[in-house]
Amino acid sequence: MGTFYTGDHPNPKARQIINTLSKVFKIKPSQFASLKVQKRQHDPFKTLVVTILSQNSTDRSAGRAFEKLEKVIGGISPEKLSAAPVQRIRNAIAIGGLQWHKAPALRQLSRTILEQYAGDLDRILSKPFDEARELLMDLPQVGPKTADVLLVTSASQPTIPVDTHVDRVSRRLGLAPLKGGYEKVRASIQSLFPRIKYHQVHLLLIAHGRAYCTALRPKCPICPVRKYCPYPRKTRPISRKSN
Repeated sequence: MGTFYTGDHPNPKARQIINTLSKVFKIKPSQFASLKVQKRQHDPFKTLVVTILSQNSTDRSAGRAFEKLEKVIGGISPEKLSAAPVQRIRNAIAIGGLQWHKAPALRQLSRTILEQYAGDLDRILSKPFDEARELLMDLPQVGPKTADVLLVTSASQPTIPVDTHVDRVSRRLGLAPLKGGYEKVRASIQSLFPRIKYHQVHLLLIAHGRAYCTALRPKCPICPVRKYCPYPRKTRPISRKSN
């Protein structure tokens, strides 16, 4: 991605971290289910569906579930999903997990969007950010993270969605406080970067969380931003005894 920042920055460490990550990772839409669907299909409803499928799942599994669902019901739209039998939806998305919960939720979501917005999510996304976010979170199965993903991906609205990777990485690197919920973490990270960079910061933190700053055994010895990291429980290189 090249150098992320030049010049002054209110938090030099944050600038150095993101500059380093932008050189390490080449971000591609294919690596992120929601971004991949939005770039290919330019349909916020489809982006919302795959984002819901990615909840408590991997992007790869969510993408496969989305593709199978699209094939099984003949395309993904509020009309098709609202009319599809729950069992058919459930079988199609099983590969992504939590199908017993997500299948009826997706059908209810589709019916709500049809009833309240004539099937057109642009009626929400065209509104000012705060209003659009509240309306999205009123929809079934849409919490703050899912709303933020849709807003930044489909409407280019300035927000940093906080998924498990962003939450973990930002706390370990000191970009967010160790204590506090979703909104506190989001506000902390956003205070460090210009609004135009929010989406890139989000994607870079996810990439780092997947590749190095993993949940169970982070790869601290080879982490590209190790020298900026205050995380006290860094892992150490595995010692190899000579025979």
